[in-house]
Amino acid sequence: ETMDVKHVLQYYYYGGSLYAALRKFSRALHFLEICLSVPSQQTTSAIQVVAYQKLTLISILSGRRANVRMPSMSIHSGIPHLCRPYSNLLQIAADQDAEKFAATIAQMTPFLEKHDNLGLAKQALEHIRQKNVKQFQSTFVSLKLTSLAHHLKLSVPEVETRLRRMIISGELSAQICKKEGVVWFNKHNEEFDNDKAIEQLKTSLETCMASFLKAKELNTAISLDTKLLTKISESESRKDNLPTSSSWDFPAHGKSKKLLPFLE
Repeated sequence: ETMDVKHVLQYYYYGGSLYAALRKFSRALHFLEICLSVPSQQTTSAIQVVAYQKLTLISILSGRRANVRMPSMSIHSGIPHLCRPYSNLLQIAADQDAEKFAATIAQMTPFLEKHDNLGLAKQALEHIRQKNVKQFQSTFVSLKLTSLAHHLKLSVPEVETRLRRMIISGELSAQICKKEGVVWFNKHNEEFDNDKAIEQLKTSLETCMASFLKAKELNTAISLDTKLLTKISESESRKDNLPTSSSWDFPAHGKSKKLLPFLE
């Protein structure tokens, strides 16, 4: 079968969909951008329409604006018009209004399910909420969970669950104090999923092991030192010869009395 424009569009559309399923959103966005940049036939391509729908949601998840160079043809300029609900979602996401975004995808649920984009829309909503949490990290050192829940318009348990998930995944560097109901933000995220961090961890472990072995060696040497053992023995003997508290004659009624005879 001879390859034509349809095969090229399918290749980049399905490639973008696969990368999105693998959560490699930057790569997925790149493939969909190419799909929309390919000149098609004299009618609007259905493949490019569905590609644009996914592109709007994936651009939210990738954190960058899509760069689509559509050919200067009226059939391509009509694609955003055909996907106006998705363009509206993109605008709401730019305003970082998580509640409005959630309400909009709730209204669009049948529409999104029909296009198999409901999962991407829910991921985009979660991304917006996480982005809003990170804004508090750059502003506050600590914040009460109740205040954070009020700003995010969520319940305290939901906020705590979201914070824990972000901390575990490494998206947020913070500590939650359950007793005080406070979250403490760290200004710099600690990342350990790279070669440099692993090498530093390995070096630290080797230093700790070397210090432990050295301390063990010194402890053995000290415990076998005859001079030290003699001094310890003499010190223990002197302690045994000291009088007990009942042997002392303490002053009574403001009158001083002599202590034991051996102190005179």
